[in-house]
Amino acid sequence: MQKITSRDELAERYDLLSLYAKEIPNISMKELRDNAINFIIAGRDTTAILLTWTCYELCMNPEVQDRVFEEVMSVCSKEDGELLTYEKVQQLKYLEAVLLESLRLHPSVPTLIRFALEDIECPHGEIIRKGDGVIIFCYGLSRMPKLWKDPLQFNPSRFYNQEKGYEPSYYPYFNILPRLCLGKHVALMEAKIAIAKILMKYQLQLKKGQTFNPVFSATLQLEKGMDIFFIPRK
Repeated sequence: MQKITSRDELAERYDLLSLYAKEIPNISMKELRDNAINFIIAGRDTTAILLTWTCYELCMNPEVQDRVFEEVMSVCSKEDGELLTYEKVQQLKYLEAVLLESLRLHPSVPTLIRFALEDIECPHGEIIRKGDGVIIFCYGLSRMPKLWKDPLQFNPSRFYNQEKGYEPSYYPYFNILPRLCLGKHVALMEAKIAIAKILMKYQLQLKKGQTFNPVFSATLQLEKGMDIFFIPRK
């Protein structure tokens, strides 16, 4: 840490820790360490689970997989090879819609909890007392016909080229306003790069005879994991 925050090192580096040290000169070593650990841990399991379920949906919906592949290859020209710059990743709009739809059906964090800051009377007369915890079942929200048309259908078009967009309160998968996940855009960028890189080289296919039972814990795990064939593209 001391090496990174030295003046000569900062002049040459452009990474997370150096950015903190440049923008907040008086930041303590403890704050630097805690921010770095939080950045790594908070986005590890949730992004990995998003990638797992997205690969599942791409296998179950081969026409979607083909469309994502076509989009990736249209953005990455043969001259550029496999180089994915930030600008190119931002152009992968359909892939982003696929990730958002995958997260809707398979939220990495299936439940949220919030604590009442004051007594609240609900529409049907129930009272939530100050300090009570309220659990929000995100997995259930994604399956409510009142909120989503054909909720069990995997349909990335819900999030693709939609002028109005989606109602934020219906989509708590990056937390709830006003405290949205600070790592939302980083997580989506990581996931887009990972899926794009995979599909450039491989076609995905599920091994037959598997069952996919979700396990509800802090994150949405798979009971028996998932076996996928990575078939090299010709």
